[in-house]
Amino acid sequence: MPRIKALIDPDTACRRCPVRCDKIVFPTGCIESACQRLYAYEESDRTFVGCLDRVFGVELDLDVFHRIEAATAGFGALRAVREPHPFCQTDVDPAFEHRAAGVCVNPDFLLSATRHPLRVTERDGRHGERQNDEETDDPGPPFAEPRDHMDPY
Repeated sequence: MPRIKALIDPDTACRRCPVRCDKIVFPTGCIESACQRLYAYEESDRTFVGCLDRVFGVELDLDVFHRIEAATAGFGALRAVREPHPFCQTDVDPAFEHRAAGVCVNPDFLLSATRHPLRVTERDGRHGERQNDEETDDPGPPFAEPRDHMDPY
């Protein structure tokens, strides 16, 4: 009997190694920036919001969203179902980090979703390891590591 292989979008997921990475998008960024691709509608005295381009594939109850934002450390992220826009707040979520067998085999995917400030680490034999904590939107050289993210190296 033939096996049915799930369709994995290479723009939103990487399956080249056992770690299984997915791009995620933070809807908080969409709402806070009043993104032009965000829509809203009312139904039964509730307001729902979603992405016109279906970067994230669900609609959020705005009241519940704001309650979660106020009560916890934030709403969190949703899995991207389509390629995020350059202005979307995104990251890469590794599902099984403990399976990593060394260096990331697809660093282009890993760095393609980094839309958060980066911490650049410089290695120099004379001075040891130095950190430059300047925040930048530029991904920089290949030794740039996303802040609060798994170390791909």
